[in-house]
Amino acid sequence: MIITWVAFLFQLLLLSLVKSFFIELDVVVVYIIGLTSVFVVIRILRSSRSIQPYLLIGYILRLFSLFWDVYFRHIYVLPHSGGDSEGFFNSAVLIASNPSLLKEAIYGGSYSKMVGIMYSITGPDRLLGQFLNVLFGMSIMFIVLKILTILEIDSKVQKTIVVLVSLFPHSIIFSGIFLRENVITMLVIASAYFLIRWTLMNSPVEAAIAVLLLLMASSFHAGVIGLLAGYTFLYMFYSPKSKAFTFRPRTVSAFLLMMLASMVVYLQFGHVFLAKFQTVEDIAGIYGVASSSRGGSAYLTSLKINSIWQLFVYAPIKMIYFLVVPLPHHWRGFNDLMSFCLDGAVYLYFLIYFIKQRRVIARTPLAIGLTIALLGAIFVFGVAVSNAGTALRHRHKIYPVFLVLIALIKDQTAAALFFMPKKEEV
Repeated sequence: MIITWVAFLFQLLLLSLVKSFFIELDVVVVYIIGLTSVFVVIRILRSSRSIQPYLLIGYILRLFSLFWDVYFRHIYVLPHSGGDSEGFFNSAVLIASNPSLLKEAIYGGSYSKMVGIMYSITGPDRLLGQFLNVLFGMSIMFIVLKILTILEIDSKVQKTIVVLVSLFPHSIIFSGIFLRENVITMLVIASAYFLIRWTLMNSPVEAAIAVLLLLMASSFHAGVIGLLAGYTFLYMFYSPKSKAFTFRPRTVSAFLLMMLASMVVYLQFGHVFLAKFQTVEDIAGIYGVASSSRGGSAYLTSLKINSIWQLFVYAPIKMIYFLVVPLPHHWRGFNDLMSFCLDGAVYLYFLIYFIKQRRVIARTPLAIGLTIALLGAIFVFGVAVSNAGTALRHRHKIYPVFLVLIALIKDQTAAALFFMPKKEEV
């Protein structure tokens, strides 16, 4: 996708030079989308023939979602479009007209500022801003494919994972509407890609890039910083040279103290982890907003966490709910039913599958690291969020990491080749 991104950015540069000659900016943007699509299709055709149809269908559906949200929302508004998406767009337009707002706190944070900078160059065209998310969505798919390739995952498993990343309903929706989910998801999976490269190459540069990309993702939404728990675990205990863990009392104690300290910090300064709660002043306010009945989809509002002990007791419950809501007793209608069937039920399957495959995970160091990373992120999001719609959007940010972990579990030949110590070393 690098060539595609270069071609897209070059077209934006040209647009900045000629935009004053056009009255209907949408027409020019459609041409940009068409030309960029040529590069996307060429990239798809460079992939294995068995997965090309799924990548192509995934791209077409993302474009369909984009054009529907821009031109046909009067017929049916896509889930999650409206509210935040309108706020992000309006903030980006304001920044384009007044760049000094880049220095100020604004609705949508880094995402609105990023799009606002683009709009200051090209003009505030909604279609263009949302096409950016389509490209982020395609980048997610190709990064996952790249990870599967470097891990030498079996072709049948690769095909399954590509289907899941290409055709997952909410991945398609988030690629077409004006939300920040896709840029965060792309940075998260790109970070995981370099983490995996570190396990293969033992390069400090790869390790540093992995952390840098995760910090960049956190600048858009700080909740994903929970993934750092798994990164830290691997960096402290895993040796890429011996392909095994080394546990020493000092490092184990240091890791446990770091996790405990992180929980305490999170409890005291939890508002930092949710960008939309920037105006909330204390932890009580966080739970008041997160547990509000926005959209009528609040859950577990009676579980208040105000101490470290309550954190230990209630966190597992809230983490499980975070993954699977909306549950049947919270369904308000058809949309909630579909959200569970097409999203919550998928994560419920992931959860059950990982529990059943716990012995396989325990034998694969990278799988252990990814599991801890996922638990860290689920902890951060799960404890802070008590709204089903918000939970659905947040868990999508780590969805590709789930898929990489599933690929490792399903293809133990590849896992053993890269991450298990040889018999003579045991």
